[in-house]
This record gives sequence, C-alpha cells and structure tokens, in this order.
Amino acid sequence: MERFKCIWTGLFCLCGSYYLTWYIDKTTLETLLQRIFVFIYFLIILGLLAVFWFRCFKLPKMTFRNKTFKVLLSIIVAVVTLTGGFEMFIGRYQPMNISVTALGQAGKTHEEQKGTEVWINQILVKGKTYDLSQVPLTEGWEYREGVLLSYQNQPNTLKFQLPPGERTEISFISHPWSGEVVINNGIQEQKIDLYSSSAGEQYTLKLPGVPKKIDIQGAIIIFSCFLLICTTTFFLIVWVVQTKSPLSIVVTLLILYFIISSLFEISTLTRIVLLLLTIACGITLSYYLKMMQEDKKQSKLYKVMLILVTLYSTFAFVGHQLFMAGDLMIFTLVDAAKFMLVSLFIFPFICNILYLFEKANKYFCSQNILFAQKQRCYVRLISFAISFSILVFTALSCYPANITSDGIDQWLQAKGLWQLSNAHPFVHTFLLRVCSTVWDNPFLVVILQIAAFAGILSSFLTILYEHGLNKHVIFVISALLSFLPNNLLMVTLISKNIPFALAIWWLMILMIRLFENPHQFFHKPSNYIQMILSISLIDLLRHNGFLAVYSTLIMLVFVGIKYRKQIKGLVFIVIIGVVAVLQVVKGPVATTLSVGKSTFVASSSFLSPLGAALKYKISLPDDIISTMEKVSPLEQWVDTYDKYNLDLFHWSQPRPNFQTVSTEEAFSIYIKMLFSHPEIIIKDRLDHIDLIWNVSRPRDNWYGTYAVGMHPPAGAADALPELLRAEDRQGENTYEWYYHDNFLTKPLNLVLALSSKGIFEVLIWRNGIYIALYFLTLLFSISRKQYKTLLISMPALITLITLVLVMGWQIYQYLWFFPFSVIMLMLHAIMTSSRG
Repeated sequence: MERFKCIWTGLFCLCGSYYLTWYIDKTTLETLLQRIFVFIYFLIILGLLAVFWFRCFKLPKMTFRNKTFKVLLSIIVAVVTLTGGFEMFIGRYQPMNISVTALGQAGKTHEEQKGTEVWINQILVKGKTYDLSQVPLTEGWEYREGVLLSYQNQPNTLKFQLPPGERTEISFISHPWSGEVVINNGIQEQKIDLYSSSAGEQYTLKLPGVPKKIDIQGAIIIFSCFLLICTTTFFLIVWVVQTKSPLSIVVTLLILYFIISSLFEISTLTRIVLLLLTIACGITLSYYLKMMQEDKKQSKLYKVMLILVTLYSTFAFVGHQLFMAGDLMIFTLVDAAKFMLVSLFIFPFICNILYLFEKANKYFCSQNILFAQKQRCYVRLISFAISFSILVFTALSCYPANITSDGIDQWLQAKGLWQLSNAHPFVHTFLLRVCSTVWDNPFLVVILQIAAFAGILSSFLTILYEHGLNKHVIFVISALLSFLPNNLLMVTLISKNIPFALAIWWLMILMIRLFENPHQFFHKPSNYIQMILSISLIDLLRHNGFLAVYSTLIMLVFVGIKYRKQIKGLVFIVIIGVVAVLQVVKGPVATTLSVGKSTFVASSSFLSPLGAALKYKISLPDDIISTMEKVSPLEQWVDTYDKYNLDLFHWSQPRPNFQTVSTEEAFSIYIKMLFSHPEIIIKDRLDHIDLIWNVSRPRDNWYGTYAVGMHPPAGAADALPELLRAEDRQGENTYEWYYHDNFLTKPLNLVLALSSKGIFEVLIWRNGIYIALYFLTLLFSISRKQYKTLLISMPALITLITLVLVMGWQIYQYLWFFPFSVIMLMLHAIMTSSRG
C-alpha cells in the first residue's frame, strides 16, 4: 500500500506539473528555459503539498470499502468536471482562420443594385465582441469608424485569425449598395448576397467552432489534467467528510465557484454576491452536516425530494443557457456535465437554506409569546400606516396611473364609452365604473389598491407578530416591501391581475387562520363573508381562476371532514355561499349588464408550437398543415412566430381564425406533436413561460416585463382627452404613449434601471427563484409533517399551473401574486412548523 501511495504521489506531481506548465505556456511562456523553470517550480510545490498532507494532516483511518467508494466518487466527479469544463481546462476548439472575399462586379446580380460594398460591423466570439481594429488590412479594405469596409479594388480578400470558441458570429450591413461576399473558415465556404432594397438591415452569419485535433501530446495533457482533478477531488472529499470543518467546505465550494463562474456568463455584481454567498454557505454548512448526522429521522423519501429540488433549481438557473439557447432544445454530453457541476454547487446552498429554516424555527418556537389585544391592533395599524404612506407618496411618480392598452380599453368600457365585454372580467370593469363615478380619475383606483395591499400585508405581519416576530422587524419589513419597485408599479397599474393577486393573498391569510384554529375561525361570522368574497373574486377576476376555486372548495370539504367535531359542518356554508355568488353574478347579473362574450379560444395555446415547427423546417403531416391553413396562411405562421410572445401571432393581420378549430381537435394535434416532436412542443412551452421558471432573463428576450405610463389603443386618445392629455404625449408617431413628468420621475427611472440589472432583476422581476424557494419551503414543512403548508398554497399553486399551460408572454403582472405568496408561506412555515 505504501509503494502504491508513493507511485501515485509521484505520478500526481509529475503529471500535475506538466499540465500546469502547459496551461501557463499557452499565454505566457516563450523560451524552453522558462518552461523548465516553471515545471520544476510546480513539481516542488505539489511535492510539498503531498508531504504536508501525509505527514502533518492526520485523518482517521478509513475502511477499504469506504476508501474505494471515495475513489470511485472522485473518478466520477473528475470525469464530470473535465467533460463540462473541457473548454476551460484543455480547449475544444482551435483558432479559426477566416477569409472574407468581396466579389465586386462579379457579385452584382440585381438591376437596381447601386454598388458592391461589403461592410463588417461586428464579430462575436463566444458572445464577446472582437476588436475589428486588430484585423490586418489588405488592399481594398479599410477600417472606418469601428467597421471594416471594402468598396474598391475588388475582388479582394481579407484574411485574419479569430480566437478559439464554440460559436462565432460575423455581422454584415445590408443596403442597396451592398454586393456579394464569400466567407471561408477552412471547413466550409459560403457565398452571401448582402443586397437589400432598404437601408439599415443586418445579416449575421453564424459559424461553428473549429474542433481541436487530439494528438499524442494532447492525450498526455488530458490524462495529466484528469489525474490532477481526480486526486484533488479525492483529497477534498476526504477532508470534508472526515472533518466537516468550515475551512474544508469553504475551499471546496470556492473551487467549484471559480470553475462554474468561468463556464457561464455572469455579471460582475452577481459574481461578487455569489462569491460572498459561497463563503457564507461554506461556513454554516458544517453545522448542517453535523445536524443531519445527529438527526436520523429523515426518510429516504425526504432525501429523494431533496435531490429533485436540487435538479429543478439547477435547471431554473442554467437550463436555458445549456439546452435552450438555440432554435431547438439540444442535449449534449458536455452540457449534461455542466448541469451536474452546477447541481453539485447548488446542493450545499439548498442544504444551507434548510438549515437556516431549522434554526429560525427552533428560535421562534422557543419564545414565550405574550401580547395583549391592544398591542396586536397597534402593530397592525402602524404596519398599515407605513406601507400605505410610502406607496401613496411613491405612486405620485406614476400619476394618475400606469395603464396598458388593455387597461385603457377596460377604462373606456367602465365609463360606458365602449361596449362592455367579458374579454375583461366584467366584475372588475363594474368596480372601475363605480370608482370613475365617484372620481373620474384612475388615481382613486390606485389608492384603493394601495389600501388593500397595505391591509393584507399588515394582516399577515400581524400573524407573524402573534408567533413571536419582533414588532420593529415587522415595521422594517413593511417599509422594505413597500419600497420595492415591482410592488409600486403593480399597485399603480389598472389591471384585473392586481385585485386578483390581492384576492389570492386575502384567501391565503384566511386559510392560515383557519388551520391555526378551525373552531374559532368558524365561530366568527365575518370570516364566512371574507372567505366567500375572496374565493368568488378569484373566479370572477380572471378566466383561469376557476381551477383555483374548485381546488379550494375541495380542500374545504376535506377540512370539514377532518375537523367535523370542531366545526360541525359550518364549512359547507362557505361552499354553498361561493357557488351561489358565482351562479348569480355569472347569470342574472351578467345578463342584466349585457356583457358580451369573450373571444378567447383555448385552442390557440395548443396550436402555437406548429408555427415553431414550420419556422425550424420540421416536416408536418398533411392533415395538420390543412388545419393550420384554416387558421392562417402558412407564411403568417412562420413570419410572426416569436418564442417569447404568442400575442405577436395572435394579433397579426389578417387576424388568425382560431374559431375554425375546436379545443378538442387542437388538443389532439398537440398530443400527437408531443409524441412525434417532443423537442418542439416542450421548448415552445418553456420559451413562452420563460418568465415563470427561468431565474434570469435570456439574452435574446428583450420584452419588457412592466409598463410605465399610459398606452392607449387606436382611437382611445380622442375618447379620453382629459386623461390622455396632449402635453403628456411621449414617443414617435408610430407608437405614442402618455406620461406626466414630475419631481419623482428621475428617482423612479434610476430605481427601475437598477432593478433590471443582475441579481436585482432575479429577485424583483423574475419568478423562477421563487418556485425553487416554494419547493424548499414545502420540503421543510413536509419533513416536519406539516402538510397544511401545501393546502394553504393551493390557490397560488393551481393558478401558477394554469399559467404554465396557457401563458405565452413575458408580462410580470400575471405573476405578481406568486413571489409574495411564497414569502408568506416561507415565513409562516418557519415560525409555526414545529407547533403542529
């Protein structure tokens, strides 16, 4: 065994020194003497590290089985690391030799063509801009104002070398003076006609990287790198498992951090935040490992769920970059290895969050909670006053309101200027009519929405106060949540989605009260009224709310059965009341108000992937093609398909006629396509709901998630001159919107600009991280056998699931309800989980 240890150590030092010398030699070393000196330097360093490990770092003896397991695990991790990071450790591609030939008069093929110019305005290598001034110029080419240009002495050829990379993009300017160009990268040659009848267009040529050829030296380098990674991994595993010291975990996580941060495009601010979080996670994770060692109660199911949550969280963070950045969903061995590396990195963070949940839970559950009714009312009143005053003041920056084109249309219906239609929930339109009758200004609606938000927030925080949260912390939370720009822009938005979110939160608070004390809850008449109203509004305020209502009613039946001795069937008063309200409002009330029917057709969401299939040259059966032609011309399917915005096709001209295809027929086509082309169906759906699951915004998703100001549809400006004033008009004639500048405009713009960058956008305007946090909260609650968390979350969860099935746009207002719902669930679970 000692002889094997010596041979392995010697091989590790030699191979590790050779690889590290080669790696530095790629960019720094120039002479043989320098290479020999660096090799000897690394040989000494690695030898000293090995001596220190064996002689000074004493570890408990391991059994043969235990050691074998760690060796196998080290080999697997090394293979995954080398495969995923091959581009970083070795390099998969070699430099690309490019030749660009301007053909001149030989490439003049259009009668109306005015010239044969070739303009190269940008070159991207691995997403990074290549400096065009570094390109060596030949006769007939010149560098002018940041671009390369050829317009004389043609034909001529420009030759240069680009750095190695997986993808290279060369962008040309197309206009009436452009000619033909030939591009050769040593693998393929392409001839491109750059002529365009209109100026200002751009043609982008995408070239794959040139794979590096592996020779004997390359094989030795790969083996040396593998041996270095494998040995280092083994030592780290032994160090972490045997000692569980914070230093060992911090070092291991930092190594993973530096590998992953070099594999993915991460902003500087996010890198700094992630680095600090990595160090903090490493310090506290050792306590989690010790807690898990003492706690033998965790079942295999819990561990499986923990792994599943880790895999989902990993996909939410990097799934789009790895598998969905192109036109089709593509899985490669390299990307799968990168995915596993990120999973290894995320897993400790998830364990750390669960540990923090556990510590916070034990703290709050050990408190002796004594408070008087006056204190409770005082905390609620102050919390409400803080939130309400902050939001009313900051809402002046958006005075009178933020209104999209749909909102303007609904406001016109509310004032009786346009016909009432169920395209907007008529109950919400009727409420707007009442408000406009009291004060013909949408700012009244804003004030009411702010009051409702502040009331719900203070009600929930009062529940936390009853469970031991300090009142000063409650006041700080009230202020922080009220200052968040997403909450400000939502409460100042005239949309059905705002009262819908308020109804969801209202119902969740009532359900928290219900599960805390069913007997007391059903002996307060006001609770009956509140629950009937909140459940009914969820259905009446949004068309997809009916599933959340049905699931809630089923849950109430379960509650009635489980707590039948305490509540004696009183829950069925709520169920009957909800059914009665919905029948009356949707029946006689809707008839009396002459509400028109909605034009929404469910088949539209099922048919949207067909546009992707045509656009990406996927062959479709004749019967499906025939169905598509009944809806819209095939060219329109292709030209207006957008993977992030389904509305671009829905509102194109001529308007697609979805009424010609029944929902059953569309669903049948959808299922058939799912089995024949799952890569199209799954990617189409995931792209359309990118805002729901993806933690960060993709580079090619430029759609704004929120609206500031008022954006009227055609003809609305003349109908609302007192609201859409000419002096507030912004934008060009092609698209006009209205916004009134005031003293809060600049601060608002600064806050919105900051909130759309890096980690701030992830936390404020994206939904993906909150789904991961929801699963963690659920996992924590289930581990404590507190299944009420799942029941309380049902309205929000079912609503989110319906959006996953039908949503086709990147608009935040549809998802505003979910992040705060998760925050409510998380805080409540932490403070009550062990109480039962």
